Amino acid sequence: MREQNMFFNTLALASGDVDSDGFQDLIVGAPGYSKTKLPQTGKVFTLFAVVDINLDGVLDVAVGAPSHSNDENDPMKYNPDLCRLGTSLGVVDVDGDGHDDLVISDQYYGPTNNQTGVVTALLSRGTYKEQENVTVEGLLEKWKLVGHQDNGWFGASVRGKKGVLMTSEPFYRKCALPSCPLNPKDIQSAGAVSINNIGSKFTLPNMTLNGRDEFDMTGYSVDYGFPYDNSSLILAISVPEAMVYGEILTIPVKLRRAGTVILFNVTKNGLVQVAHFDGDRNLAMFGSFIKFADLNGDGYDDLLIGAPLHSDDWTELIPRFLNIDEDGRLYIFYGGPSFPTGNATYTKECLGFSPCPWKTAGDMIIPVSPKAYIGRVAEVLEYPTLYDNIDWLKSVKKRSMAATSARN
Repeated sequence: MREQNMFFNTLALASGDVDSDGFQDLIVGAPGYSKTKLPQTGKVFTLFAVVDINLDGVLDVAVGAPSHSNDENDPMKYNPDLCRLGTSLGVVDVDGDGHDDLVISDQYYGPTNNQTGVVTALLSRGTYKEQENVTVEGLLEKWKLVGHQDNGWFGASVRGKKGVLMTSEPFYRKCALPSCPLNPKDIQSAGAVSINNIGSKFTLPNMTLNGRDEFDMTGYSVDYGFPYDNSSLILAISVPEAMVYGEILTIPVKLRRAGTVILFNVTKNGLVQVAHFDGDRNLAMFGSFIKFADLNGDGYDDLLIGAPLHSDDWTELIPRFLNIDEDGRLYIFYGGPSFPTGNATYTKECLGFSPCPWKTAGDMIIPVSPKAYIGRVAEVLEYPTLYDNIDWLKSVKKRSMAATSARN
């Protein structure tokens, strides 16, 4: 993609076996797509090798320009400028018919341009024609989730997983007054995340979790999995702008906007915190991307945590705009009996520099070029093993991970 400021796959990267062919499929969005006099109106590239949207059993290919301009040839169209429809994409069975649907968010949506945010869905149907215009207004009439308050950016990130839809609202503010008018005592950008159990077999209740401190952006990324065992459902919530208290050469320091990921055990009596992972650099946005996935095929979910603004300069003496080392990190914490509890990024091996996620992580992905922002988003793709003739490898599913950045 060669369009300027397109931000191709900056945030909108999703995968899922949406056409039931046994393989993971890919959906990519370009929320920064622009045309002349239409800056950053956005574009969604839904590859119909991604969603069998007409249920004919054949992989389809479709290109949507829902927030672009209302050209007659656009398969999906939407009017408002700068609405950024397609900010984030997900796959989940919204209507419970057994077929996955494409979930699309628009974080700037609002009836009066108040940037409340909305999530809607393109439902899988066997009645779609080969060439057919689909209006977003029509999708909103059938199904939608709307943000809780103005300027909250509901839908900045959406993720569908086994019947559960998780939606972030990073600029949600905690109101000082009951009716929630603007007030100087409001806690700005505390953040919130909405979890909707649409049809999951897991006992994950519908809930909305709010942040605590100003500019925390709680819930920027969220996921659930089973890193400890097959019975303990763990919910991971990111707080990428959180203040972290650490040490540099045994001197206590406050790491601004370093970021935290909090893990909760989902029980019948509510959420019980079991672990937290902290970033080790100022402004790193540790946790702006999190994901559970079984990377090594051992039956336990592994935890991926991105820190796209991580810098090797722990002294912070070089201004960020001059620092070429802002390359990012993607940490992998492997699940199993030794998966950490409590303060998961502290160990005696930190040697005076804590927290030290680079020490406690099982693996870490480091980019080879500066300013790569690795860990901005990643996706895990499954493919069958090539060694099916070897008995002890028959049960192993090989996995590859695509780690993308805002730069590429």
